[in-house]
Amino acid sequence: MAGSSPAWTLRRLLALWRFYGAMDLKWMMRDARSLLLWTLSDVITAISAVASTLLLAARFNGIGRWSTPQITFMLGYALLVGMIPNIFLKNPIGTALSHRDKQQPACYHVGQ
Repeated sequence: MAGSSPAWTLRRLLALWRFYGAMDLKWMMRDARSLLLWTLSDVITAISAVASTLLLAARFNGIGRWSTPQITFMLGYALLVGMIPNIFLKNPIGTALSHRDKQQPACYHVGQ
């Protein structure tokens, strides 16, 4: 069976990620205003998540048994690990719309 080997599965997965990334990039780059708004909203969200965690850690001298430097490290690590896939693989509108039909939410396409 050609479709059941791990190498075939990995190649297929990488090909699909490339295809989805290209579709999302084309959708985001359709005009400069949309690109600016999506980028700005992602930056504001990331800054607010980091700031709230750091302010809590600074105010209470850590969180639980973790000191402020430990929380800073873990926050940086979590952002790196979580945001790299989001940058390249996340649909910019949070999969609220399907690429097939921009008029209906994605939930209408489940099971098709």
